[in-house]
Amino acid sequence: MEALIYSRCLTSATVRIIEITVGFFVSQLSLLTFDKYREGSKIAKVSNEKRFLLIVMVAVFIAGIVIRVMAQASPIRYDETYTFRNYVLSGIRHAVSTYNLPNNHVFHSLLGNIAAKIFSYDLSSVRLVAFSFGCSLLALAAFITWRVAGILAALFSLAFMSSSFYLIDFSSNARGYIIQCFLVLLSVFLIYLIREKSNPKLSALIGLVFALTLYTVPSILAILLPMGIFYALFSLRSWLKSKETGGLKNTATIGLTTAAMTFLFYSPIIYKEGIKALSSVDRVDWQAIASKVPSHFFTDFFEYISTGQGPVISFTVLLSAGFALYCLWKSNRYLFAVFFTMIIGPPIASFILKVVPPSRTLLPLVPIYLCLSGIGLGKIFDYSHRFFPKVSTYFAAILAALIPAKGIASYYNNLESAVTRENQAGVTAFVEFLTEYAKDGDVVASAGNPIERISYHIKVKGNKVSGLQSSWGLTFIEIQKPSASSPDTNRDRTVFFFETPRSAPAEANKLMKKKFKLEHKADELRTHNQLKIPTQKYASSSSKKAK
Repeated sequence: MEALIYSRCLTSATVRIIEITVGFFVSQLSLLTFDKYREGSKIAKVSNEKRFLLIVMVAVFIAGIVIRVMAQASPIRYDETYTFRNYVLSGIRHAVSTYNLPNNHVFHSLLGNIAAKIFSYDLSSVRLVAFSFGCSLLALAAFITWRVAGILAALFSLAFMSSSFYLIDFSSNARGYIIQCFLVLLSVFLIYLIREKSNPKLSALIGLVFALTLYTVPSILAILLPMGIFYALFSLRSWLKSKETGGLKNTATIGLTTAAMTFLFYSPIIYKEGIKALSSVDRVDWQAIASKVPSHFFTDFFEYISTGQGPVISFTVLLSAGFALYCLWKSNRYLFAVFFTMIIGPPIASFILKVVPPSRTLLPLVPIYLCLSGIGLGKIFDYSHRFFPKVSTYFAAILAALIPAKGIASYYNNLESAVTRENQAGVTAFVEFLTEYAKDGDVVASAGNPIERISYHIKVKGNKVSGLQSSWGLTFIEIQKPSASSPDTNRDRTVFFFETPRSAPAEANKLMKKKFKLEHKADELRTHNQLKIPTQKYASSSSKKAK
């Protein structure tokens, strides 16, 4: 219940941030429009430029939302289907008390259950959570960068964020990573705001945000830990230098709130499965960590910050981020320290903790880098504005518009390819065949990821499924027709195979005898391309290869 209350509070806070950001855009536009009538004044000239930049920014913001709406049409992924089947359809109580695999991003599963109860139990409703946080992330980035570096920084940050391939992709992925992107960027901004003055309310809010971030995916500790250590050291320095105790009080409040709220959120899991369930992290030796960490953070992460638009944009992002650090070193040492900590801290934390999390857990660092790059480009155009006022403004607007245009085109082409690959894989056609020909109690078998997608599509057709996993990697799901009053246990059940190795039927025969007590012969267990399928269109690409 406490987790539900806080999740609703955060959802309200997210809506509030969007309202503030949109209100800020509208108020600025209104003021600049009012300034239009001050003809002949210096303010009128500046206001016209800002008005133009604001219009471009709103257009970029809308474009970012539109491509995220389009991305909702992407084919369902394996992790989404696993989360949907195991943690959303099972209900809130099961979602918040089960951590059998890291696939359960508990905070996302909780919000996904709430969305499903309000709207419907389908993928679009569950994806609504990621979509909402993905759009909120754009608003938050624009708000923060405008606050710390001005309108040009906000414009370029928004351009990079709107067109980032992976931020778009994870905004249509019913998982918790995009939630962490929002919460981590919010944490950085709150750490920037708090400084050394005592502020119990803001400190408690930071602790709550930290706890919710950990509640989504615990592996985020490698990113949050450097941020917390940085602020603790900064507070200690302030106390040693000027005897200012406000920072130390804030540090204590942040730490206690984070620990207490994290324990509260995870208490159902700790009660049911024990605290060890949350610490199931594979640690590696020092030799492995020395070879994997550099590749993990500098090779894999480079792909994330490239925004999916090729080397030119990638190096622009990196160079402008470096220039931003230089400018911040000259003008705002504290903000420089915050950003610099987020650059060098996570690799060091992973090295010390001896863990190399999956590359996708680095996604929350992407908005920080892109905001930093936006600040760098904004500073460059601020300097050029002194010498070429009008040319600089219009060139900045054109460049900021071209970045998302190219990124959106790139993602749209990839989206079409993904939909095509899904159709070629034969999943949709195979489910249509099952819907027409399978009977209550029949079984579907497959190796690897397809079975999760097949299971989802079967449910969408109005059927139910129950599953069990074999020891050699084949997953079997039993179809339960809603029209059947009770399963006919006297008849032999047909087993439908999809993308199964040639050696699987013999092994499957043993499993079916053991689990379902059926006297199948080996030749009755057929791969799906050998079934009596009415037309060739139902055969998948893999089955064609098998022939």
